[in-house]
Amino acid sequence: MSPELFDEVARLSGLRRRDLVTFEAHELVRFDAADEVEELVRRCRRIDRLRRHLALDYDEIDVILRLVERVERLEGRHRVTAVELRVVEEIGDPDTAGSGV
Repeated sequence: MSPELFDEVARLSGLRRRDLVTFEAHELVRFDAADEVEELVRRCRRIDRLRRHLALDYDEIDVILRLVERVERLEGRHRVTAVELRVVEEIGDPDTAGSGV
């Protein structure tokens, strides 16, 4: 664990250091130097919301986080595909490109 990264996530997320230690102990988050601070802050805040608002235990939170992240990855792939399709449609037929037709 990088102490500087840990402190920065605690400061930016508004969570107590003790909460972050607990999240890491339950393997819900890892404070590696290679991780993006924004992603760690988002994940820690999400864990905190699930714990406080829905009173879920850490095993339940782990399952939900995995499902949500999988959906987000799938939605991200879908968005890229949609953008690629729009670009192809805008370019149109390569034989008439640039002819004003």
